Amino acid sequence: MAAPRARPRARLALGAVAAAATTAALLVLAEDGVPRWERALARRVHDFPDVVRPVLEAVMQAGTRPAVLAVVIVLLLLGRDRPAVAVGLAGFGAWFASSLLKDLSGRPRPDAATLGRTVREVAESTGFPSTHTAIAVAAVVALLLTVPLPRWAVAAALTIAALTAVARVHLDVHWPLDVLGGAAVGLTLACASAALAAPGTPTRADE
Repeated sequence: MAAPRARPRARLALGAVAAAATTAALLVLAEDGVPRWERALARRVHDFPDVVRPVLEAVMQAGTRPAVLAVVIVLLLLGRDRPAVAVGLAGFGAWFASSLLKDLSGRPRPDAATLGRTVREVAESTGFPSTHTAIAVAAVVALLLTVPLPRWAVAAALTIAALTAVARVHLDVHWPLDVLGGAAVGLTLACASAALAAPGTPTRADE
C-alpha cells in the first residue's frame, strides 16, 4: 500500500539525477569555449528592441534570493508548509550550487570583442552557470511540483522563468549555454527539494 506514495518521490529523485547529469554535460561543453552558433544567438537576443529591456529587467528579479524569500513567506502565510520548504530549499540551493559551479568553471562572460556588440552590463565572475536562471527555474518548478495551480498560473510561472534566462543574455552578462546550465541546475534542485518535502510513506497505522 506504500507504493503509490513512493513512486512520485522516486520519479522526482530520478528527475534530479537526470538534471544533474545534464548540468555536468553542459559544463563540459561550456569549457570548450564559445562556438560560432552561440555567439550568433547571443547577438540576436542582444538586438531585441530596446522597449523590452525594462520588462526583462523587472521579470529577472524572480531569479534573486529576496524573490524566493517572498514566495516562501507567502506560502507560509497560506499554510502551505511543505511547498514553502520545497521552494526555499530549491531557490537557495540553486544559488549555492551555482556559486560552487562558477568556481569550477573558467568560462568568461560576453565582452565587446567576443560578442561583437557594446555590452550593456559588465560582471566580474565567471559566466557558467547563470545564477539568476538557476534560482528562477528552481523556485518556479518547485512551486509547480508541490502546489496545484490553474493552467494560466502555470503558464505565467514558466514564462517568468524563461524570460529570466532571456534577460540575462539580452543584458550581455551570459551566453546561451550559461542560462541552459542555470536551468539544469534549477531543475536539479527543484526535483530534489520537492522529493525531500513530499509526504513520507504511510505507516500501517495510517493505512
